[in-house]
Amino acid sequence: NNYTDSLPGNTNVLSDIYSILNNGVYNSLSSIHQSVNEILSLKYIFEKNKPIQEAIGKIEKGEVFNAIKGLEESIDVKNNYKSNTDLEKIYFFLKIIDLDSEYNNKTDLKPYYISLIEGDYHKKDAYYDYLFYLMDRDEKDEFEKIYTQGYNLYKNSFQNCWYLRIRSIYSYSVENDLEKSIQFSNQIIDTLLERNKKWNNIYDDIIASQYNTNALIYSNAQDYENAYKMKEKAIDYILRFEDNDLEYKNNQLSNWYFNLLYFYNQTSKDTSLINITYNKAIQTSKDAFKNLNYDFEYLLNLSEYVLSEDDKDIELIDNLKLMAKEYSKDYPYFFSHTYYRLSNLKAFKEYSIDNDLEKLDKEIDNSIKILDSLNTILPYVYSFEYVSINKLRASIAVEMENNELKVERMKNIVRLCEEYIAFDSLNYSYDLADYAIALAENYYSKEEYKVAEEYYLKAEKGLKILSSLDSAYFYNLGSHYNAMGDAFLHQEEYDKAIEIYNRSMELEDKVLLSQKEYYNKILGNAYFFRGDAKRAKEDYKSALEDYIIADKYFQKSLLVDTTTLLVLGELEIARGFTFYTIGQKQEAEKSDRKSVV
Repeated sequence: NNYTDSLPGNTNVLSDIYSILNNGVYNSLSSIHQSVNEILSLKYIFEKNKPIQEAIGKIEKGEVFNAIKGLEESIDVKNNYKSNTDLEKIYFFLKIIDLDSEYNNKTDLKPYYISLIEGDYHKKDAYYDYLFYLMDRDEKDEFEKIYTQGYNLYKNSFQNCWYLRIRSIYSYSVENDLEKSIQFSNQIIDTLLERNKKWNNIYDDIIASQYNTNALIYSNAQDYENAYKMKEKAIDYILRFEDNDLEYKNNQLSNWYFNLLYFYNQTSKDTSLINITYNKAIQTSKDAFKNLNYDFEYLLNLSEYVLSEDDKDIELIDNLKLMAKEYSKDYPYFFSHTYYRLSNLKAFKEYSIDNDLEKLDKEIDNSIKILDSLNTILPYVYSFEYVSINKLRASIAVEMENNELKVERMKNIVRLCEEYIAFDSLNYSYDLADYAIALAENYYSKEEYKVAEEYYLKAEKGLKILSSLDSAYFYNLGSHYNAMGDAFLHQEEYDKAIEIYNRSMELEDKVLLSQKEYYNKILGNAYFFRGDAKRAKEDYKSALEDYIIADKYFQKSLLVDTTTLLVLGELEIARGFTFYTIGQKQEAEKSDRKSVV
């Protein structure tokens, strides 16, 4: 009820939809949106609590961090005696800290939850919230202690079902025990079925909800056979439930029918059953849609289904796009993203018909503009899609055989990966290295060595992160250093080339013997070339010093690479010529004999 002024429809339904959609972006966005609106709705409940009012004022201005920090500083959590005003501040602090995940993750909230429990503030809800917090932090001992304490306190009331539900979630999400999770869930169902006999089936809707929970547990475990069986039971019980709000009931049914369709598709159910279920989903959605409060959910449900299937017609996609575009004016968090996804779907649907690459490219370019607008609302939430859509654009440029466009788009991918690497070091490091190396090789092949060097250095950043996460990438890092050293070598920047090749040598203990010996060979080459350059400048002493070092590395390389003998022969000729030039004929003859051998 707290949300009804700020969001259309029933918030419980919204929460259910977003948990069902199994879409990470929707989950995070709906959570943020609902949390903010819930917090603002508490403004009048705590109107006499000045620190809370100040925090709400800051949130309304978008100063979330300042609101959290300011309220935290007004709380003395170590104080044994806490008034109702103190407990209100703690309760509100726990509400708003969820708005800043980074601050939440580094703050120990246990003392705050314990204060609410000890102060008997919000009674059972304090236990529930604390248990979910402990579950997220994987604090098993404390979880067991608080769970037992709360369960014993409420075991003789209806609330024990909610504790069993928490235990069911814990068994699956923390203990990874699917069977145990279902057992706890079935205990709830059995309890409610017994109560139904006594109280004339008044628990049908809660039984339906619990079967739906079972369906989600099986779905997360990718056991779609059991998932659809549980979903069918959930639908059966909600159909039996006598609800005066038929639009609400139809809205819930439409959600579940669309879920059931997904499960049927995963288990290859026959087409007739899928079509029947689809028609039921559409009909219940339309019945719910008669109440304008539910057009929000109708659009999301139908869009999700259309986006998950391949055989939907373009006219239906267009109709949904128009709805999404209209809603995005008031709810950009949700519907701009839906509009973006539907736009891409339409573009590919049309491409499958006309094979017009340029048209597809133009449509994808328009989609990126939608992401740009979303990024101004929630920076970095769409980072993965930003990179993915740009990778797609680079692939389209390859198909169009437009090398200039391909390079430009690859450069954009590198820029995005550098920007987003802090959010997902593994994936973005991989893409950064992959595309930066491709660009470096492109410029290298054109003999644009300075630009190649720039992208080699960018790739090095990605490969270093990957190597720290997975030792298999040391091979790639070594190869990369060799390529980067080659770029400097071609620019006759021998000192830099030697410096880079030496980085390869630092990986000696982490790579195969064959690769290690190759490192010796190319480092020997660098000293050989630098020696030749010094000899050309008549710096014969320094040239001979470099030849000696080159010889040392070439000798090591001979262990696995006999082709190095040819290079050694050339080295001895160069060394002999240098000795002859400075008048050391005896040393020159030795080098000449070695070159022949």
